[in-house]
Amino acid sequence: MNVRELKALEIAARAKIAFSNGVWVVPSQTASGSYRVTIGSVPSCPCDDFQLRKLPCKHIIAARLVCARDHDGREHDDKAPEFVTDAVPKKPTYKQNWPMYNEAQQTEKSRFQKLLFDLCRGLPNPQQIGSGRRWTPMADMVFACGLKVYTTVSSRRFACDLKATCPT
Repeated sequence: MNVRELKALEIAARAKIAFSNGVWVVPSQTASGSYRVTIGSVPSCPCDDFQLRKLPCKHIIAARLVCARDHDGREHDDKAPEFVTDAVPKKPTYKQNWPMYNEAQQTEKSRFQKLLFDLCRGLPNPQQIGSGRRWTPMADMVFACGLKVYTTVSSRRFACDLKATCPT
């Protein structure tokens, strides 16, 4: 059983699904509206999942389940899907290498600064025209901008990071 089928079971069990004017009215799980679903030989649903995949979505599967449960599948000549409810899918889990994770967390910022510095080092400087204050080198400006974005903090809070990185 996949996640789509599990969600369909939940809709069929908890929501009111009605048959009216030749279509099943299946409520949305995420919004306040509902979907008008047909489940005959050519099923259809206006939801994005069905429109994209052209395969039965959770709304069509839920309507089939309700049809089979309430009407024995005879009134609307639709077939209910077969489900094995004993096998609930489990989310895969992965082992965490905590020593490596901790080291990565503790050295990430300094490694990023070194990589960013190396990337910016070869940037050319535009030629300054006219008199006035000397321009800041392009590599320094790009480095500061990249580091500011990486830190995700305000400019006021970033000022101390910039001073610690570029002490001059």
